[in-house]
Amino acid sequence: MKPTKKKSEEMQKRIKSFNRLGYNAKLQEGINTSSKAIALKEAITSFNGLNELELINDYLLKETNFKNLKMASDSLNLLDQYQTFKKLEGTVNLSNYNEDFSDWNSKYKEELEQYFTVYWSDEQSKIINDLENKLDQINKMSPLLRYSIFKNRENNFTFSDVQYSSHLGDEERAKRRLERK
Repeated sequence: MKPTKKKSEEMQKRIKSFNRLGYNAKLQEGINTSSKAIALKEAITSFNGLNELELINDYLLKETNFKNLKMASDSLNLLDQYQTFKKLEGTVNLSNYNEDFSDWNSKYKEELEQYFTVYWSDEQSKIINDLENKLDQINKMSPLLRYSIFKNRENNFTFSDVQYSSHLGDEERAKRRLERK
């Protein structure tokens, strides 16, 4: 499958840092809260899929004609489910869980990964990429040339003709010694 334009743009973004500790804690939260998600889903199922307290209250009133919602839910043997729903409503987002509610779904995990990732700006990424290209060019040069590059007192990189000449002389002498043998 070919990546979309948006996906390819994201791939070119350069990661500055990733909060692995925060990400792992949030992943663990998905496992730790799975029992709450299961309980909430069961409560919703027991109320014929109703997932808003107002709708459930209307349902109880319609089914029992009791204005006391606790009594109404108890008369339908749904008191535990009603209390569970009231307790968990708004605290658990079921759409973030996988089908069996045992963990976060892959889409939400990807969102978390993005949330805990910090990227370099486009401008900063361009500067870093340009520098890496230049370093790659330098690293492809012969070791003799690379040994002749150093930092001066002003903290600037510079090339030493003397060092290079010395390294070339050492190389020539080594070749002559090999030829004599």
